[in-house]
Amino acid sequence: MKTETIAYVYKWTHIPTLKWYVGVRYANGCHPNDGYICSSKIVKPMIKTNPKEWVREIISTGDKIEMIELENEILELVDAAKNSRSFNQSINGRKFYIFGPRLEETCKKISEGVRANPRSNFKHSEEAKKKISKANKGIPKLPFSEETCKKMSEAKKGKPGRPVSEETRKKLSKASKGRSCSEETKRKLREANKGKTKSEETIRKMLETRKIKGSQHSVKSTCPYCNKEGSVPLMKRWHFNNCKSIKIVP
Repeated sequence: MKTETIAYVYKWTHIPTLKWYVGVRYANGCHPNDGYICSSKIVKPMIKTNPKEWVREIISTGDKIEMIELENEILELVDAAKNSRSFNQSINGRKFYIFGPRLEETCKKISEGVRANPRSNFKHSEEAKKKISKANKGIPKLPFSEETCKKMSEAKKGKPGRPVSEETRKKLSKASKGRSCSEETKRKLREANKGKTKSEETIRKMLETRKIKGSQHSVKSTCPYCNKEGSVPLMKRWHFNNCKSIKIVP
């Protein structure tokens, strides 16, 4: 009986360095649990030597050509040829292997389409969803094991986090307005923070922030819509553009 072929895109992550390798598998009879490692002459020996230092993820499964195109889109989007955290090797500069006679202009259009609207480009058909579900059976789900999480935490220590733009901060602030934590969440936060101590630098920054906020509270402002007076932070939160009286102003 012929085994069904389920092509897939996979990712290997080296826990100590957080460097990664993205690849595609589409051989006859292949599937996500076939034990395949990768084709990289650099990464494969490293995984075989220290398998506990590596984590494998299945990014997607589906049709052979679809998966090959997906791999190329990912490598283009993250600029794997120049990315310091990538193990992927480039071909002819930044051109990666592409299945079939696909022109460079076509690849550019695919890449631009994914950048413009990344979510819509990865919608699977019902048939593809069934194949993905079947292929993922038996694959361990996230979160990672406690040991893996510990290794990843150690590897990230001392590394700067990703900078958040001012626009993103505003969006996060707007999305968080009116939300409150449940009692269960508050309890978990208290337990997680037990025994933790803040550094002198953190304490200094917190004091400076409080001083700034204190000075802002001492300054009064008046809402132009309801004429109510109050401190600047509170007025910004509940009045001005957020004032309920705006709705009745012609």
